[in-house]
Amino acid sequence: MKPTVLLNIGLARKGKGNLTIREVYHALAAQDISVMQSAVHQSNTELTFVCRAVLPVAVDDRHPFAAGDLSAVLRAAGRLEQDCIAVWDPEVSEGTLVGPRAAAWGTFNPSFFLKLDGKALA
Repeated sequence: MKPTVLLNIGLARKGKGNLTIREVYHALAAQDISVMQSAVHQSNTELTFVCRAVLPVAVDDRHPFAAGDLSAVLRAAGRLEQDCIAVWDPEVSEGTLVGPRAAAWGTFNPSFFLKLDGKALA
């Protein structure tokens, strides 16, 4: 089985209604990100789509994250009109924020990252 990562995708959009689960699935699938398991939980600020996913294989060494390609997550964030998507790799216990405005959100904070059971990572 391929290594998986956990993703947190906020469903709120500025000036628009929330993303639907269908929109999230379509955006991820369009980037060859395979969702293995998912749930929706309320974070401190918004409804959040939490999933265990398989990323496509990195085509070069510019954007790899463990066994996957973070540029696919970057493209999905843009398609979903999200500043960033939080990614946690349990294989190496490492997290990062990926998206067109990820820098504005600072660094990955495990206290804000939700697991599939709805509890914070830290």
